[in-house]
Amino acid sequence: MVPSSTPLEAGSDVLLSICVPTRDRPDLLLRNLRAVLGQIAPGDPVEILVSDNSEGPATAEAVSELARQGAAIGYAQNDPPVSMSVNHNRLIERARGKYILFVHDDDYLLEDGLQSIMGNLSRHEPDDVRVFGVRIVDIEGRSMKTERHRARRRMGPRRALKALLSSSSYVRVPGLVVSARGYAASGGFEPKTEPAIDFAMNARLFGAFGATTETEVISAYTVHPSATTTGMFNEGTLSRINDLFEEVEGSNVLTPREVQRCRSRHMHQFVLGGTYRSIRSGDNDSARRIMALLESPEFETVRFSWKWLLVRLGFSIYLKLF
Repeated sequence: MVPSSTPLEAGSDVLLSICVPTRDRPDLLLRNLRAVLGQIAPGDPVEILVSDNSEGPATAEAVSELARQGAAIGYAQNDPPVSMSVNHNRLIERARGKYILFVHDDDYLLEDGLQSIMGNLSRHEPDDVRVFGVRIVDIEGRSMKTERHRARRRMGPRRALKALLSSSSYVRVPGLVVSARGYAASGGFEPKTEPAIDFAMNARLFGAFGATTETEVISAYTVHPSATTTGMFNEGTLSRINDLFEEVEGSNVLTPREVQRCRSRHMHQFVLGGTYRSIRSGDNDSARRIMALLESPEFETVRFSWKWLLVRLGFSIYLKLF
């Protein structure tokens, strides 16, 4: 049995809840937890919560070992396993922090990442949605590139939503710190939006509260062939994304013309980004399958994107040759 303890006594003020949804990846989870545990000092207003959706005992055993070494982790196992959205919502329900940071099991905080977050929260309250920079890494933790914001910029709902919708990589989950009241007002993650639950949630948050870009780089975002995101490139996901854009249009935060322009940029970047990921990993068959989504029924109402034309042509030629 894993102790359901946290770094602070019950009733203490928690500033930040670090929420880790996990499923059958104990080795990656240990990397995640050790990265943050090494940055928490006694009495820091931080808690770590794990919601385990694993089918086997390996994850529980891994967390138990950390607990025996003195780590304070709020652990809960879902028996039986639940949907992705429910797993995330259970973490929100358990969180005591004024702010919440989701760090999926294959991602982790960078060295001094926690200090950067806590310093930012202390200096700049009370922004509800903060978008930090991340380092893109491979499964071994090798740096591929860094995505950062050049300046701290507060954006109202219209500007923030437009920025989010125009780029499928504008927000990386381990770089997003949201107030507890923001998640409460959003109504939680919705099963109907799976597997694009993060995008759906972010659209609601940005449309309601706006967002603030921060200059600090706080987390590592892992890209690897077995990541859940790799399996997202299919017509079902495109259908969910199209549905979300229709909901956004109905919210009247942006004009229909702005929504259609954003949708075109987002959908093309999403598919071509997935194509590039497969080419980079040497899986050209998957790259061709993903690339073919540009001709799927889900793209029939998506405006042509001149911005991505050269990339599309380049990938098409490459995949015909190789």
